[in-house]
Amino acid sequence: MLKNLTDIVSKGMISSSILPLETNPGSPNVKKFKTVPSAKKVMLTIFWNARDVLYTEILTKGSTVNSDRYCATLRSLKQHIRRIRPERNTFLLHHDNARPHCSAQTQDAMTSLKFTVVPHPPYSPDLALSDFWLFPKLKETLKCQHFSSDAVVEAAVRKWINSQPETFFMDGMNK
Repeated sequence: MLKNLTDIVSKGMISSSILPLETNPGSPNVKKFKTVPSAKKVMLTIFWNARDVLYTEILTKGSTVNSDRYCATLRSLKQHIRRIRPERNTFLLHHDNARPHCSAQTQDAMTSLKFTVVPHPPYSPDLALSDFWLFPKLKETLKCQHFSSDAVVEAAVRKWINSQPETFFMDGMNK
């Protein structure tokens, strides 16, 4: 079964520094945390099954996931699967009920691409395996790292994906 869930992978981190505040003479120094804004974030779309990751895509800066973008991603996914698994004719796709996933345009694209959608019950975020299995583990690895570009983030994500044991994705499906 294919899975697609979108999440944010942090590119950088929020750091804090302690700055003394001016106080009245004789008063103890009060320390205040000053928050330094984090670096930009990167939107990652990932399709995976019980064996491995089939396709990843990092959204370009300034873009949003809408029906047009999601349909383009699905077409890219289909082309990629045809290259890596040409013997596959049926494609089961599980995604949540986000608007771009449920639009008429997306439904038409699913039909033309011959994806069969596995229903996702409304108000069931616990069934979003990427949100509760894949992304928390990926984020744990990437936290506190600074990345100089999207390409470096993508390379770190690919390295993490390739380092997972054979059972990792099946374990996620069984959760």
